[in-house]
Amino acid sequence: MWLLLRQIVLKPLERLQGAILQLRETNSFEVEPIVPAAEIFVLTTTFAEVFAQRMRIELALRASEERERHRAKELTEALAQLEERGCE
Repeated sequence: MWLLLRQIVLKPLERLQGAILQLRETNSFEVEPIVPAAEIFVLTTTFAEVFAQRMRIELALRASEERERHRAKELTEALAQLEERGCE
């Protein structure tokens, strides 16, 4: 009974815990496939999907930040040019 419990519950949870620890260190979530026999499989799959979605959103946010920085730089340059022309 103990071996069955270990195989079905504890090993998959240990793999999931290892993947979470790796996520903290590398910002990458990779977990070995878990046999789709229990709720742990659903939990692991859901966690992987949420992490992937988070990464997509983070990338989109970074791209948006970069666009806004570029626009701010352009506006700052345009204001400086206007001020120079106003002084002439």
